[in-house]
Amino acid sequence: DKLGGFEWLQVRPETGRRHQIRAHLAEIGHPLAVDHVYARRRKLRLSDLRPDLPVSWKNPVLLSRQPLHASRITLRHPESGEEMTLEAPLTDDLRQVLEVLRAG
Repeated sequence: DKLGGFEWLQVRPETGRRHQIRAHLAEIGHPLAVDHVYARRRKLRLSDLRPDLPVSWKNPVLLSRQPLHASRITLRHPESGEEMTLEAPLTDDLRQVLEVLRAG
């Protein structure tokens, strides 16, 4: 999904480490929107997504963390060894950023 200069990606890291995602995307010139190391951005404000808005508008912070979300993860229970798959809906902050991008 291309959204106003940003892209919504689905990735499947082999090791399950978030730094793997951050480092590899930065290496190919596409750092995460909020990443103080690779993108040198600690916050994503409304004006970052919608530069067309008047300066007089309030400019709230939409995101102040790395925009990573594990929608599904499979692991083995440490005691039983049973394979478990856990799922989580998209968080409110990431959903809000997507709504702004799709509306823009």
